[in-house]
Amino acid sequence: MTGPAHRESDDGPEPEILVSVITPTRGRLDSLRRAMESVRRQTLPRVEHIVLGDDCPDLGRGGIREALAREFPAARIGNLPPRADGPAYRPARTARVRNRGIATARGRFIAHLDDDNAFEPGHLASLTAVLEADAEAVAAHSWRRLFDPEGRPFVPAGLNPWMADRAASARNYADLAGSDVFRPGSNVMRDRIRGRNGERFLLVDTSELMVRAGFHREHPFRTAYTDHEMESGLCEDRAWCVDVIGSGHRIAESRQVTLSYAMGGYSNAVAGSALRSAPDGKDDKDGRDPS
Repeated sequence: MTGPAHRESDDGPEPEILVSVITPTRGRLDSLRRAMESVRRQTLPRVEHIVLGDDCPDLGRGGIREALAREFPAARIGNLPPRADGPAYRPARTARVRNRGIATARGRFIAHLDDDNAFEPGHLASLTAVLEADAEAVAAHSWRRLFDPEGRPFVPAGLNPWMADRAASARNYADLAGSDVFRPGSNVMRDRIRGRNGERFLLVDTSELMVRAGFHREHPFRTAYTDHEMESGLCEDRAWCVDVIGSGHRIAESRQVTLSYAMGGYSNAVAGSALRSAPDGKDDKDGRDPS
């Protein structure tokens, strides 16, 4: 892995790193640059960005990796080679990359950012504030704005775009709207661990998540899945939430919309192609919780 090592400055030891951001990547160089720029623009100081390729062709070429290192000198950039005995299931492969980043992270808190998403400038500061104020929470998450691959606001038109079956998608949308996860005409998704009536939604995307570093090293992402879990498309972020909440731990929420989330990725590519967003969708700049 390339990147700056720990250095002593003229004024004494380098300040403690507060947050480590981990980004797995493969074959999305343009969006990766946007993600890296969003980390650089954070209002929170003392942030390191660990970018790890999953046998990424772009990062496998030295010239590109060196150019990224010059453009983003605070980033630590590496590329993991393929493993003959590695998992074939995509979420398990991505979990392996995330876990490598967790093992090398130097921050007190660990956040995640996929290479097609981007943070708002206050994302890390708002999540850090939640965890510093709530000693019982092992992690915290934000809310997100949905955008289509062309960067236009994606407004779910009465359907959950993560579910390809139209009838089931409509029922689930109604359930989630009842707990204000979705609002008609809004591209904001107000993710929740539990609904207003105590339902276990466990809705947290990895890019919304910040975890206490010690806890994350003890509770990495799952790399083994049953046949049923793979058939159902269980992803590593939901599996992590299932395991953590099932063990009696608590995940707090910032109730702030600080993530720009790109539709069309692995978790919603099939459903998203079958379902269409509202044609007159507009970006919900507010997104505040009425409660």
